[in-house]
Amino acid sequence: KKHNLGKSFTLLVVGGFIDFKRPQDTIKAFSILAKQKVDARLVIVGIGPLMEECTHLIKELGIEDKVILAGRVSDRELAVYYNACDAFIFAAEQTWGLVAIEAMACRKAVFVSDKAGVSEIIKEGKTGFVFESRNVEQLSKKIKMLIGNMELYNSISKNAKSYALSNFSWQKYGRDMEKVFKKVLAESRKSY
Repeated sequence: KKHNLGKSFTLLVVGGFIDFKRPQDTIKAFSILAKQKVDARLVIVGIGPLMEECTHLIKELGIEDKVILAGRVSDRELAVYYNACDAFIFAAEQTWGLVAIEAMACRKAVFVSDKAGVSEIIKEGKTGFVFESRNVEQLSKKIKMLIGNMELYNSISKNAKSYALSNFSWQKYGRDMEKVFKKVLAESRKSY
């Protein structure tokens, strides 16, 4: 409601304006969709040294009416953003990417760079999509394909949540740790 997203397909980025997060790639991919008259919005949560440069890029591409720069938000607000969006983009080139898992847990389809460690858990077309890092054309094509196929969107969103909760929940972590402790205790008893 705060940003008046309406019925537009809403894409979310969380991570800030830092070079390795590649916000410029997401903005460029989104501009391709805007030029193709795809009814979508882009929301970027975060701050950073590239914010001014990216703000200029957004204006240069003529998409300032479709892009929302939310800035820094609290954890409580972040949960609202995850739930308000339709899909999540993680263009970063980094070792992991917890925000992609958080989005999946909120039943969101994710688009993840192949240079992000989290790309290893994405099942293409089942729990999300992996795109070649810095390939804005490929990213925009995958997003457009998903927007145009609501049956696939619903399936991926459902699968993403199921996968995230099955593999990354605190309950799963607790069960896995319990197994480790039981194994260590059993081994230590054999030693005496």
